[in-house]
Amino acid sequence: MPRLFLLSLMAALAAGCATNTSAPRTVLPGITDPTETRDLRPRNPRQPPRVLILTPRDGSRLVFRQAEVLVQASGEGALRVDVNGVPAVPDAASGRFVATLILDEGSSVPITARVEDALGQVSRHGILVAVDSTPPQVEARSKVVVGGSVDSHDTRVTVNGKPVPVAADMSWETVVRLPADLMVTIVATDSFGNQTVKVLDYSKQ
Repeated sequence: MPRLFLLSLMAALAAGCATNTSAPRTVLPGITDPTETRDLRPRNPRQPPRVLILTPRDGSRLVFRQAEVLVQASGEGALRVDVNGVPAVPDAASGRFVATLILDEGSSVPITARVEDALGQVSRHGILVAVDSTPPQVEARSKVVVGGSVDSHDTRVTVNGKPVPVAADMSWETVVRLPADLMVTIVATDSFGNQTVKVLDYSKQ
């Protein structure tokens, strides 16, 4: 009799298990469903750092290739700041850093500041400037007005070898381009061939 009872009990349990295979599972409080997945990676609540180029301003026109760039950086913990790859050092003001660059010449030269915090978070800020350190070339020639008078109408006048007309009142005047030695030579010759030579030295004027 006990053996028969035991066999009946086992058959009932087997039938009950087969009936409950499609029933929904009940998750008790405090027990995690083994089929549920969770992202257990630690989350970083810290905001990334910020950086701003203060000087020079975007669109500035620079006449020197060497430029001092001042940036403002903010963030938590230690910050590493560089400008165009050049490490920036802390300035006197809190949160400000400065780097000295040698810029290329051009109409759109980029300047990029980069800040990184201890967690490896990075922020950047960039501007464009124009750089031209080459002065313009100029060629100058000095001209002077030279004039005077002679004592006879038959006198011929030359200034640096060029004839100058004598007016009816025996005056003369001309515009002279100064030579390299800044000397102007005036020669007056009368009809007998007598000459008077006068030299004006503009290097002493």
